[in-house]
Amino acid sequence: INAEYGTSLQWTMGSCGSNDKEHESSQGGGRGAEPSQHAIQQSRPLVLYIHDPPPTRKIEARSLETVAMLTRRAEQLVGYAPESACLEFADELLGLKWSDTSLEGAGIETEAKISLVRQDLMDPGILSAVMVDLIESNMECPTELLRRGLVLDQEEGIVSWDLSGCKLSSLPESFGKLRVFGDLDLSLNELRTLPELFSEVRVGGALRLNSNQLIQ
Repeated sequence: INAEYGTSLQWTMGSCGSNDKEHESSQGGGRGAEPSQHAIQQSRPLVLYIHDPPPTRKIEARSLETVAMLTRRAEQLVGYAPESACLEFADELLGLKWSDTSLEGAGIETEAKISLVRQDLMDPGILSAVMVDLIESNMECPTELLRRGLVLDQEEGIVSWDLSGCKLSSLPESFGKLRVFGDLDLSLNELRTLPELFSEVRVGGALRLNSNQLIQ
């Protein structure tokens, strides 16, 4: 995890979730109506390279084209089913959180290398296993408190999970298997370390770890 624990981390995953206004403004492009075709055609031309999956493919784009528009065209080029993948640029997955952001706003310049990553949906049984492990690792935290901030979607899985202020002292290794489409809030707890597999957690919104006792 390449971030300071005292701040909110912004991660994106290969899935769809909404963006927050603060993140939008910092990236120079936010959600809204797609630009007109005329505006797109008048914007700067870009030559991009999809280097993963191989072989490397060249794809032409325009700077005002949105991430979602380029993703759809890249899926056709690679042969993926529609809406089954997300772009990855500069080690960040650009899912629906970025979908209405222009390529310019996402910082994608000409000659950039991008990847097309299949959406990684979480197995439904993983959440139950993580919940059991969380309870066993944090006996002082009532089960209802852990479930209180959990927002689920019948098809997509975990929309968001607010575990702030739950007095969590440790996270199980199974926590690394989580896929959260929105925010994952672990702030205001008593965490001193993170499990080895924590870096594999996929979060579509903000991952908050502030106000813990983490040793960097």
